Amino acid sequence: MEILYLLVPLAVIQLETRHAWRPLAVGEHTTLRLHLAGSLVPTTTALEIVVPRGLALETPVLRRDDAGTVAWRLRAEQPGVHLVRFDVAGTRYTRRVVVGDSDGERLDPRSYPDTDPHVLLYPAEEALRGEAPLRSIEIEYTRASALPFSIPTIALLVAVGLTISIAFALVRRRAVA
Repeated sequence: MEILYLLVPLAVIQLETRHAWRPLAVGEHTTLRLHLAGSLVPTTTALEIVVPRGLALETPVLRRDDAGTVAWRLRAEQPGVHLVRFDVAGTRYTRRVVVGDSDGERLDPRSYPDTDPHVLLYPAEEALRGEAPLRSIEIEYTRASALPFSIPTIALLVAVGLTISIAFALVRRRAVA
């Protein structure tokens, strides 16, 4: 029975990557945010962004030293999987932005360095390689419903947790064999 405590989180991670986020709609806006590593200061770090056809860069870079982030606002103009390229302190990265019908594309809002344990929670995106000057890359996708009747994922987790807890209580009282 204890094995369920290990399996349920793995199942929820898979549900999240397959169903929790929806692609951008044409005309929709999003924020693309880079979380810089602790040693980099956003206002002095060399940055370059190359936005492909199908996406439009709506704002110049917003640099926040207090949060250690830089951000851009993007607008989706054409459906498809678009690769945005960044150069951060001499290191090049690419990040997918999915617009329109995803045809089964798995979406995650964040990418982490391959040395960060958070990478396990976001398996749909490629990990940032090597000694990254970034802590993460984030795209603000809109949440989608994990189930057709619109129960949020947190409610699903609570229901599963309560079910497992009740099952343990019943087994311990020998009410269920």
